Amino acid sequence: MFKTLIYPVLMSLCFLACEQSEEVQSLSESSYGEVSFSFDDMDVSASNTRTASLDPDQIVVTIQSAEGGELVYDKEALDVISFNGNYISDPIALEVGSYELVEYLVLDENGEVLYLTPLEGSELAYLVDTPLAMSFDIATDDSKQITPEVISPEGYDASDFGYTDFDFEVVNTIDFLMSVHYFDKISESYELTDASVKVYAGDTLLYENDLLNETTQIRVRDEFGTYTIVTSKSGYEQDTVVLDNSSLKFYQDEPLIVILKEIEVEYFDVYAMENSVTGGVGLSVGTFYPGDKITITCAEDDFWYWIVSSSFTNANGASGDLWSIFGFQFRLLSLVGSFDGGITYFKVGTNFETIVDSDEPVELTLYAWDVDFANNSGFVTASVTRQ
Repeated sequence: MFKTLIYPVLMSLCFLACEQSEEVQSLSESSYGEVSFSFDDMDVSASNTRTASLDPDQIVVTIQSAEGGELVYDKEALDVISFNGNYISDPIALEVGSYELVEYLVLDENGEVLYLTPLEGSELAYLVDTPLAMSFDIATDDSKQITPEVISPEGYDASDFGYTDFDFEVVNTIDFLMSVHYFDKISESYELTDASVKVYAGDTLLYENDLLNETTQIRVRDEFGTYTIVTSKSGYEQDTVVLDNSSLKFYQDEPLIVILKEIEVEYFDVYAMENSVTGGVGLSVGTFYPGDKITITCAEDDFWYWIVSSSFTNANGASGDLWSIFGFQFRLLSLVGSFDGGITYFKVGTNFETIVDSDEPVELTLYAWDVDFANNSGFVTASVTRQ
């Protein structure tokens, strides 16, 4: 019945006969706990027909850190459920630490205030034993319930409770669970990992955070038809998931599992003499397939030589005139590439990126651009990334 906010799940998926298995492991090292809210009505009047005829629908809370007063939740609207005749809110996640509850209101389905807790120093603070702010602590894996005393606002103004007004917009939200995994080549299984996550609605950024290697609750506004979840981590391909509103809500009780694919990086030494377009042989750096994204980089201070050791350049080639060979023109000792075995060429230089748009697999070869290869020496190292 209750939504689990910090959902301790670890997926272990092994490649065996093309099948994957799942194992659940407790996240005992979680640095979060959770808190839910109920209320103790100190002033329910049978003559109060408005409050008697409407059930609580949401609890609105404002929570700040005890140290520094930084807002953690600002007028956060939590859905309320009835449990054995009592009302309790959905839980929310909080990092381990000390907090203060500084606003607390109970709303009906129309967004009207049914009950609230007065603030300390207000005219009606004497009606409750513990006016706000109310201090509380969250420990690791806590599941805390807080029950402030509330009274009806009937016959009073907001200022009597210490509030500026009762007019505010309640923002409906979606809570969903998410975990990010990668394939560990040593254990030959999928493991949880940290990653950066952004959630968009169209071009609007709704959420941005760095997730730890644990299942995490994410909260976004519930007012869009489609949500785009972008996950990134250094050394891995960016993952993008697009979900409509109802599909995103499916992950309120079980995590959306994202598996990151490692970016393949290889390093190749391209020699000024042995891999020259004239007199040398092109260096093959692999076969690439339609849709593959290829990135090639060489360090700016990585040099190869022509004629004498004092004549050097990086993979961008020497400054000056272009050298024409086989109907193509590039600078002397430019790093060039070919997808057809040296029939046609393109400049690679120190930075190159392309997407294979052929209908069939192609082999990429790299060359040093020079008409007189015999006096060349040295090499540049090309980093080749395949995505």
